Amino acid sequence: MIWAVLVLATSFSAGVHAGSGDPEPIEKLYARTCGSCHGPEGAGIPGTYPSLLASRSVSSDSAGTLVRIVLHGLQGPLVNDGMYYESVMPAFKGLSDQEIADLVTYVRASFGQAAGIDSSYVARVRKATSSRLYPWDTAELMLYE
Repeated sequence: MIWAVLVLATSFSAGVHAGSGDPEPIEKLYARTCGSCHGPEGAGIPGTYPSLLASRSVSSDSAGTLVRIVLHGLQGPLVNDGMYYESVMPAFKGLSDQEIADLVTYVRASFGQAAGIDSSYVARVRKATSSRLYPWDTAELMLYE
């Protein structure tokens, strides 16, 4: 089962590099947008950046909260796997709907063993939250779970 999830997760490709016309492999997109804080294995940095492995947003039945976080960012405080965090995750609304769908699918498959999403799902969330100017906080996101 885990092998199948890893094969599925590594087979995604994301949108086009700026100016190159070539698709960016999902692993590189993850490394560029998420990996410097959450690490290549999703473990984060305890006390500084939360683990994706222990994240409800990653393993939830609905990907909506994770898409909201990727689009608009997240600011603390939050508790993840018993650790307290007060960091800020930047917004990645500049990514295309397809890039976000691929990224969220990769993260959910790799670190949460949850189902993927498509770009139309991201487009609906983007449209519904288009007036948002600031990062989410955990209290606001609980309304969507």
